[in-house]
Amino acid sequence: MEYALRKNTMMGLKNWWAITILGILFMLIGIACFIWPIGTVATIIYVFGFFALISGIFNLVGMFSAGAHWWVFLLKAIVGIAVGLLALFAPGALAFTAYWLIAIWAIISGIAELIGAIAYGGKMGGSSAFLEAIGGIISIVFGVLLWTNVLAGAIAIVIILGIYGLIYGIFLIAFSLQARSVTNVAH
Repeated sequence: MEYALRKNTMMGLKNWWAITILGILFMLIGIACFIWPIGTVATIIYVFGFFALISGIFNLVGMFSAGAHWWVFLLKAIVGIAVGLLALFAPGALAFTAYWLIAIWAIISGIAELIGAIAYGGKMGGSSAFLEAIGGIISIVFGVLLWTNVLAGAIAIVIILGIYGLIYGIFLIAFSLQARSVTNVAH
């Protein structure tokens, strides 16, 4: 079993260049979010759709060299391709749904954190309950701000997406370079 897992991992690492390309794409998206945040609010959906579609296609290709774990790649391919097509052909629906789900999630999870802080405050200790309550308040405020100020909320989400794109892109590139060195040593 261990040999098969190691073999499957090595086969997946042979495609280190694809991981590098994904990392570069993530970083470009991150940079675009910072340079054009207002214009990116509308455009980012198409960029995201393109990225999700390409990521799904890469996972579909990766499935054939994944060995026993092929189904993980297939699942990621199906989700990536489906979400990508939705973003490209129904961008308004995707943006509208995602925005309001984030706002609703923030408010509900914040309320749950406050209830948890009150209900379990004595069992967790004063400082833990206090921190959970503060986290709940921050979540509620974030959700309410999204709910009441759609444009500012959309821009904030784009900035957060930009930070994510840069950090995750750097991670993917670093991982791909590590994968490249591992596959070079293995040969």
